[in-house]
Formats: sequence, structure tokens, C-alpha cells
Amino acid sequence: LDWKNVLIKKPTVGHKREPVRAEDFYVRPSIVWLPHLIIPGYTPTCPSCRSSSNVSVNRSTWVQFPMLCYARPLQKYLDTCNYPCTACKTWFRGTNLESMALDNSGLVRAIFRFRILRRCAVDEELFLDIVKRPLEATNSIFTHLRSQAAQTYINDVIEFLEKQHMKSH
Repeated sequence: LDWKNVLIKKPTVGHKREPVRAEDFYVRPSIVWLPHLIIPGYTPTCPSCRSSSNVSVNRSTWVQFPMLCYARPLQKYLDTCNYPCTACKTWFRGTNLESMALDNSGLVRAIFRFRILRRCAVDEELFLDIVKRPLEATNSIFTHLRSQAAQTYINDVIEFLEKQHMKSH
């Protein structure tokens, strides 16, 4: 199948046929945090009334805007659900820090390996890599992270080429 020759219909005036573009197949790199599906029998705790008995995981909905998550080697989107509490009539995100802090089992904190900031999240590995260099200049940390990203990319290319070579022989 030659993808350059595939035509798709897009909802435009008159249903004009347009060729397929690479952007039509873009899949946003995502991390999904759904604690009620990851931890058997777990129900998030409402940060307002501090109870999980009135939280309805069956009525949860995807958040409208996933949070940008800085990670290595590239940025991803941290997606989760909004959970409704029927007692206090509020909704809260699955990444709500107050809700996660109320988890008595400690499983949430053990599994969820991200630092949540006001408008974004940071992968714990990247966070620790930056924090363990308190005396280094920002430029030096940036250069280190950039070289690590380049090395990861090179390793991925080498692995791909080796697999291609194995297939051909």
C-alpha cells in the first residue's frame, strides 16, 4: 500500500478529497494516570470532604486539557480523569495532590512517579537529575540533559539499524 496515493474524505464544503498527510497519523505521546484502574479496589479520596465513599469512579470523565509533563527524552502529556464527589458536589483531578496525600495505603505515592507543579508535571527521573546538581550552573545542567537526550536518540537509531540488519539476514 502506497500511503501517498491514499485519499480520505474530510468534512469540508463539498467533501473535497485531500491526500493523506503525516500529521493525520500523529499520536500525542501520553502518560495516563487512572488510579482506580491501576490499583484493584481503589477509589480516590475527595480533597474537599476527605472521603472516598462518595466518589463515583463510574461517572469519571477525561480532563479537558492534559497536563504537560517534562520527561526524558521528550515531553509527554499527563492525562487523567476528573472524579465527581456526590457528597460535596465537586470534581477533582486524578492528579490532585491533596487527594493522593489522603491515600492511607501508600500505593498511590509508590506508583505515581511524577512531581506535580501548578501548570505542568516533571518526571521523577528528570527531577532528581536536576536536583542532585544544586551547585551547577543552569547552562551546565542543560548541556548535560541535551547530551543525554542525544545519546538516547543515537542508541535508539543503533538498535533500529541492528534489528533491520537481523531481518535482512
